[in-house]
Amino acid sequence: GHGYAREVAAALLAYALGPLGHARVVAICSPDNAASRRVLEDVGMRFDRPIRMSEAGEELCLYASAPAGAASE
Repeated sequence: GHGYAREVAAALLAYALGPLGHARVVAICSPDNAASRRVLEDVGMRFDRPIRMSEAGEELCLYASAPAGAASE
C-alpha cells in the first residue's frame, strides 16, 4: 500500500478528538483484515472487544481511541 489508509485514519481521528470534541472514537473491522487492524493500531487505537452487529452476525473487532490523558501502553 501507499499509506493512504493510515493518513486518512490519523486525520479523521485527530479531527474527531480535536475540533469536533469527541471524547472517544470507535472503529469496527473484520478480525481477518490484518491490514485494517494494523492501521487502527498504528494511529493509536486499541482493541476493545469482539462484537456482533446482530445475534446471527459475524464476530467483528471493536477498536477504540484512548481517552484524552490516558497513558499509552
